[in-house]
Amino acid sequence: MKAIEQQATDAILYRLGRHSVAIVNRIRTVGYDPMTKRRGDGEEAGSGFAGRWADHHFILTARHVVEKARPSDLRVFASRLEVLSIGPHLTSGGKTLLMRHL
Repeated sequence: MKAIEQQATDAILYRLGRHSVAIVNRIRTVGYDPMTKRRGDGEEAGSGFAGRWADHHFILTARHVVEKARPSDLRVFASRLEVLSIGPHLTSGGKTLLMRHL
């Protein structure tokens, strides 16, 4: 790989890493383990991508991660291990992330 191609690859991976977030939906999912048939429950977890389109901030994730959730039910962890503030909306760096952005 040429030096310029390596730099481009490194830059892409860096940007992806900086914009990746972990999302935890506090609404518990209840079900049964298909192998043991034992009851179990847990929080729905997933990943997402925090981005910006013009002046609009958003988090792109799968629907099942945020299903039935209000913004206050979601915990979003950024790449620097910070938790984005949660309330009627999420904020990051002073910018508001509304539910429609999720």
